Amino acid sequence: CVVCSSGLNLSGQIVVLDEAHNLPEAISNVYSSLVTLLQLKNAMTSLQNYRDRYLTRLNARNLLNVKQLLFVLQALISFLQLKDSPRQEVVSQTDFTFKVGIDHLNMFKIVSFCRKNKLSQKLIGFIERSDNNVSLSSPLLSVESFLDSLCSYEADGRIIID
Repeated sequence: CVVCSSGLNLSGQIVVLDEAHNLPEAISNVYSSLVTLLQLKNAMTSLQNYRDRYLTRLNARNLLNVKQLLFVLQALISFLQLKDSPRQEVVSQTDFTFKVGIDHLNMFKIVSFCRKNKLSQKLIGFIERSDNNVSLSSPLLSVESFLDSLCSYEADGRIIID
């Protein structure tokens, strides 16, 4: 519940919504995640550079997780680049993971690894140091959000491929 997570107690209150015509879109955006081909490519490049730079410092488990994440990114990029249909397609999460070829991977572990190790933040710092560019957000942030949505209960959502 969006109101519950914000800490507001609205019991016994009357709520007046101005600009209510935007409400359905706002509610939809709360439970949606979007990732583009460009974001996937940027995340892939950044993560490859990170891996190459810190290869000798990563322990075996972290290196395996980075390689699995790189595999997922490459599979998503390949899938979107090879998509032969110009029209939108709506599929379940399970069907999507099978189509992309990532059904054998544990997305919970990959997302957990990203969060536990603050990989999104590390990539921002790495990018700023290597390119002297100030980036406002990590290229991995939207990808992490999308992968997290793949971990949610399947009956709750669908993937729209455009």
